[in-house]
Amino acid sequence: MSRSSLRPVIGSLLGSVLLAAGMPVIAQSSFTVEFNGTVEADNEALGTPPPRPESYYDGASINGSFTIAVVAPQYQVGSEPSVAFIDPAGTLNYDFRIRDESFSYRSSDRLPSTPPVLFLSDYQGQQTVSYYTDFIPKYLGGIITFSGNSLFTGYDPTTIDLQSSKPSLDLYFADPIAQMRFDVTVASWRLIPTAVPEPATWAMLLLGLGALGLAARRQAPRARA
Repeated sequence: MSRSSLRPVIGSLLGSVLLAAGMPVIAQSSFTVEFNGTVEADNEALGTPPPRPESYYDGASINGSFTIAVVAPQYQVGSEPSVAFIDPAGTLNYDFRIRDESFSYRSSDRLPSTPPVLFLSDYQGQQTVSYYTDFIPKYLGGIITFSGNSLFTGYDPTTIDLQSSKPSLDLYFADPIAQMRFDVTVASWRLIPTAVPEPATWAMLLLGLGALGLAARRQAPRARA
């Protein structure tokens, strides 16, 4: 390949790298939590008797997991000491089991007008980070709340740290089929971080793809020969 024909390839490759350097990350944070504990139930009072009474669930064991991805939280309402952010591209999915029943929720099933919500609160040094499936998950959805010290700085979602300070965990779920709201007393839980690609990672990926394309272009004339 001549030097003149190589220049456009190099220029295109460098442009892709520079573009990648300015790309936003896929998610600010992403993690899964596995948990177990016991549950207390409260009838949702939907006007018809629930399939099973509260007593069936009260005190029963619960185990499951939830996965949260914070993508692009946008300031919505509130002021210090409690600020709320909506995250239209974010996800909060969960699965859990009580006795012989399985429950699940997927953010992909929600209405576009009900995105996940992130609440950051700080009362006299006691901080909470709460993830809501939507603003008011009264009949369907859940609330995941971490409480502790030094969980975030300056009400900035990008500073959330749920690993260093070992916060406590509170869970609430609502299900319209069981017609119950469940408050969970968590016995144990484990946080599993998910790796989030950084812009430099995308740049390296594009650099590799560009190198492969260049190699293939150089091989083409040889094959025709």
